[in-house]
Amino acid sequence: MKKLLIMILISSFIVTACTTNKDTEKDYISDAREITWSEVSKGDVKGMENITFTGKVMEINENTGTLTVDQDEGSIFYVKDIEKYNIEVDDEITIWGIYMGYNKGFPMVDSKIIEKKRM
Repeated sequence: MKKLLIMILISSFIVTACTTNKDTEKDYISDAREITWSEVSKGDVKGMENITFTGKVMEINENTGTLTVDQDEGSIFYVKDIEKYNIEVDDEITIWGIYMGYNKGFPMVDSKIIEKKRM
């Protein structure tokens, strides 16, 4: 009887964990505020805010797990936690994540979801 109860509990934890990831992804997408580099440079975006933006990948640094994204000429974001995505320079991407404030003079985003623009 104990084994059956333990198996049921473990199964419910697994189902809950799988569901939570999808819910979390949907939450990030629905809760994120679309931003522009201009808004960030004016200070209109708060740190630790869920955000989304689209841009072109300019550089990938595999050593640090970061990339730079240009929204318009000269408007650069640093994006971290990119290891699980298959991203290349010149890809057009949309990012959902958490705005972390400035790092070395540039806005930093902790990515949660990255999607390539379909061609």
